[in-house]
Amino acid sequence: MRGRRTALVQVLVTVLAAGALGGCDFGGGPDQEPTSGPTLVADDAGGGNPPELTGRVAVELGTAVAVFGLGCRPQSARQRCSVDGQKTYTLTGRLRPATVTAAWMQLDTGGGRWVVHVRFASHDHWSAAKTADRARDKGGLVVVLDAHTGDVLQAVSPNDVSGAQIARNDLHRLTAESMVGSFAHAAEAGSSG
Repeated sequence: MRGRRTALVQVLVTVLAAGALGGCDFGGGPDQEPTSGPTLVADDAGGGNPPELTGRVAVELGTAVAVFGLGCRPQSARQRCSVDGQKTYTLTGRLRPATVTAAWMQLDTGGGRWVVHVRFASHDHWSAAKTADRARDKGGLVVVLDAHTGDVLQAVSPNDVSGAQIARNDLHRLTAESMVGSFAHAAEAGSSG
């Protein structure tokens, strides 16, 4: 009996420690655009170098609204899938060509959460500002689409766009890695295609 209690206590301590280190998300699902939910502190226990993009990726900037439902199910040419196939977005305006020159993540100064930065070429400042203004005026999100596949690489609040840069705050590490990784994969696919 004592051995079972000891094993049970060890399992309980392990589960609680994983939750305290950010291994568990008690928010009930992935981050949403725009990010909201409880402020849980995640530990950088995973170590390793976070992904980053230092090359160039041809993209298109546009405005869109998220279609709620299960996964990606485009019903028209105006609907696009997220790069991970989990969401559908309906485009609400024209697309503007742009170039992403860098994407990286860094630990937020608040500790535990992450910030993803996406920088556009300096000549795309006007396109980014106009797209953010349109999304702000009409309601909706700013979407960054892969120019080759048409997939949505990132969808953000227009308030996350400043100048020729996007800064998406308060992210879990895995979400941040996935976002930066999508730009890195787009760069690899663009250079090989």
